[in-house]
Amino acid sequence: MQPLPTQQKALSRGQRQRIVAQTRRSEQVIGRGLRNAARKFFRAQAKRVVKIWIDADGYLSSTAEGEYKDPAQAMFGTGEDVRAVAMSRPYVLEMTVTSLNAAGNLVGAAPILGTDPMVLFLTDQSAQRVVRINDATRRGVQRTITLGQASGYSPYEIAYGSTATRKAGFRPIKGMVEQLYQGRPECIARTEMAYSNNGAALHRFNQMGLGDVEVSDGPGCALTHHVQGLKPGQSSSDDINGRVIPMKEANAWQVAHPNCRRVFLPLARAPSRPRARSQPPESFVTGALTAAAAAAAAREMAQTRVE
Repeated sequence: MQPLPTQQKALSRGQRQRIVAQTRRSEQVIGRGLRNAARKFFRAQAKRVVKIWIDADGYLSSTAEGEYKDPAQAMFGTGEDVRAVAMSRPYVLEMTVTSLNAAGNLVGAAPILGTDPMVLFLTDQSAQRVVRINDATRRGVQRTITLGQASGYSPYEIAYGSTATRKAGFRPIKGMVEQLYQGRPECIARTEMAYSNNGAALHRFNQMGLGDVEVSDGPGCALTHHVQGLKPGQSSSDDINGRVIPMKEANAWQVAHPNCRRVFLPLARAPSRPRARSQPPESFVTGALTAAAAAAAAREMAQTRVE
């Protein structure tokens, strides 16, 4: 039941700071799992791609008569997209449920289960973003194959390189993929955790009839982008931090760029109420952090960061 406007209390500065800190802590804790899963995914993907190329001896046929115009497409296929979604989904689900319940607690909404249709909808949105990580890899592999074949290199040289390819400055598939993956697990984890958190929180606020939200963001971050040319920690006149914007605008710009640290806050919170009886763990697809787990995470995060 939505609390009456007169029952809601404006957030103090200290409360806002605590909410932002708790939100980012959850993103870091859950994001570490996604980062590690992404690292394993990319290492395994590099091996799969090279093996397919070597096993086919550089020839990937689409039909008995012709060849693929894009061999990389045959090397990836839909299987890699399925693997990417399977890799990220448990962590996205956990972050979504955690955020929905944290936001619901602020505005007086009842706890939500991991099987709720909105949870599944938000995780499906994440799946549509996550599969795009394969697009850049696919394009890179195709460029490498095209250049290697034009240079007259053998399938093995295109896959692993040789003395001749190193002298020519040619980066083989294995080396290209490994370079392409540098920093991507961390970026994917931070960005997807921000999307999952903000999408869930905004949905919860909207459910409770809130029209505007306050934005907490890092220095130099405008609504739609990060301002270029600034020194680390330097702000600009376009900074969105601390501003109040309509819900519709917030939903359109849940993050401004990869690695965005944006968090949305309600302008008021519901009064304290008795804690709802907790659901058994089996009721959740993935459970939100318990109070004890959150406290343990807080102690751990005081000394640990996602690297």
